[in-house]
Amino acid sequence: MAKTRKFPLDARVAVSLSAASYLVPGKSPAQQRTVMNEALRIAGLPTGDDWTLVWGPETVAENLSFIARGPRLPSGGRRYAYAVRGTILEPKNLLEDLLDSLGLEPLPWGGPNGDAQISEGSRIGWEHLTAATDGGANALEYLRGVEPRSELMVTGHSLGGMLAAVMALYFHDELGSQLKVRPITFAGPTAGDRRFADVSAEILGGAGRFHNCLDIVPMAYERADLESIRDLYPAAVAPKCGDHVACRGLVDLMVDIAGDRYFQPPGGTRLEARVYNEGGGSFKDFLEEALGQHRANHYMWLLGIPLQAIRELTPEVPPWSPPTIPCECPS
Repeated sequence: MAKTRKFPLDARVAVSLSAASYLVPGKSPAQQRTVMNEALRIAGLPTGDDWTLVWGPETVAENLSFIARGPRLPSGGRRYAYAVRGTILEPKNLLEDLLDSLGLEPLPWGGPNGDAQISEGSRIGWEHLTAATDGGANALEYLRGVEPRSELMVTGHSLGGMLAAVMALYFHDELGSQLKVRPITFAGPTAGDRRFADVSAEILGGAGRFHNCLDIVPMAYERADLESIRDLYPAAVAPKCGDHVACRGLVDLMVDIAGDRYFQPPGGTRLEARVYNEGGGSFKDFLEEALGQHRANHYMWLLGIPLQAIRELTPEVPPWSPPTIPCECPS
């Protein structure tokens, strides 16, 4: 790990729930719930016996979400988490989702922050997530029935983190008098314009947005962040975007499409990572490094989840190992 840091329990719970959302895609909701609940009890994970799925998982057009219930609070309420799955990671999926998410639109639910705008991809994702039902109730209807004085974490990784930022503001607008809503997201690209970023930070705070400084996905779609991708990765042995016409061209295309319309909420928590020793200098090598930096299990490692627990949650052959080569974060 690049630096030893102690992160709050909420962040470690949230990243574990976000990682669990990727398990057994394509299975029935009942099968997914069984596997996810078993995974949350893995020794070394902060979820233990305190967290269990109570709604979902439900999937509409590849947007999976679930609600998990946690321990009781001194107030008499409970801790809940609403989790959104991100992109199933492959280079083609990731690039297509990033490019397809652009185009600003008003908040689809209106409300007191109706002048804020979100990307077209975020709006479509919101429609899918709010259409999901379990037992005849959508997520909002389920949350209306939870114990008074409860708290709700809204979490997700990757495109799930982007949608979680939107859903957090939606739940706050709809349930703010009943629930304390707090987003804790990982590796999410920005969901909207400056007004959306400012409103989100003002109402919900920005410290719960975690981003690996070597991950290109949270760099979408704010201009300065996008342009910084050209200089990745600065470690001597790592592949370089700037060495390849295809990589530079893709960055230029995204800068042209996004313009100066997209902004991340101010603040956030930057995670300092290392790079993988993959060797090679092709564009394919760059994409593989980028995917490695973006993975949910890497975020778990950066937030202090034990390696054995990560490997048990996401078994691979050979077993996943964190990157080890020192690499300075972009300024």
